[in-house]
Amino acid sequence: MQHGPEERPTWRDHPAEPPGLAGGESRAYDRVNGTDWPVGDPWATDEPADWVPPGWPAPVPRGPRRPLRAALVAAAVAVGAALLGVPYGLLWAKLAPEPVLFKVNGGYYPQSGLYPVDSQPEQFMADDGWFMLLGVGFGVVAAIVVWLALRRWRGPLLLFALIVGAVAGGVLAWRLGHQLGLEEYQRLLAQAPEGTNLDLPADLQIAHDGTWFGVIPKISGVLLAEAFGAALAYTLLAGWSRHPTLRPVTAPAPDLAPWDTAEPVSSGSTAPQAGTSAPAPHGPDAADPPLARE
Repeated sequence: MQHGPEERPTWRDHPAEPPGLAGGESRAYDRVNGTDWPVGDPWATDEPADWVPPGWPAPVPRGPRRPLRAALVAAAVAVGAALLGVPYGLLWAKLAPEPVLFKVNGGYYPQSGLYPVDSQPEQFMADDGWFMLLGVGFGVVAAIVVWLALRRWRGPLLLFALIVGAVAGGVLAWRLGHQLGLEEYQRLLAQAPEGTNLDLPADLQIAHDGTWFGVIPKISGVLLAEAFGAALAYTLLAGWSRHPTLRPVTAPAPDLAPWDTAEPVSSGSTAPQAGTSAPAPHGPDAADPPLARE
């Protein structure tokens, strides 16, 4: 039945599921042709949700589905980031400049009996600067290593473990670097005569570690440099990741049939395609007439 422009029915005149359709099939109104046509889910399948094509590897299981193993991996990351404080502190003690003090009576800076040789010493702040730069570098390296080495466990849990370990690593680096040469300095301070120059071991001015209410750790200043570098690098890597779950699933292409691997041949070429056999040369046959002798 043809409808004129004023009599053409609209989609409101057609029910979503008219009676008489088998299998729960539904119909929709075609606004272009003015007819009904059955619609369904073109992507419907009877395959299970975890089905993969033949020849493809199974998806890599996600880390959070194994909470015990995920906790062990996070603990290992925290311990590893904390142990970075050892080379961190040794390198800082090697690179940080040592303020030179001389022993006098009545000195007051930085403690009684000492006075800096330089009237405006910059070594004190330079120690903090070297500690901050090295901390950011160690944090970035730790984040990159964790990101690449623990691909299947990527996520906020590893980020949290990395930050906690980096904070501990910063405190360890400070304590270790300051202890290097401290015993010798204290011995010379007690035995050296007045006017002796002493090299003050590396120390931090913008740093504090303590506790709130005697229980909660309170750490501030440049001690957080390693944690800052680790959190910044890991967050940037996660933000630029092309995988929604941050965990890549590698799936190679299925094997191709032998004829699919043939190289294309131009239309004007007479050479046979790769993967196909050339016709065998025509040999003598019983039906062929014998060749005449010259």
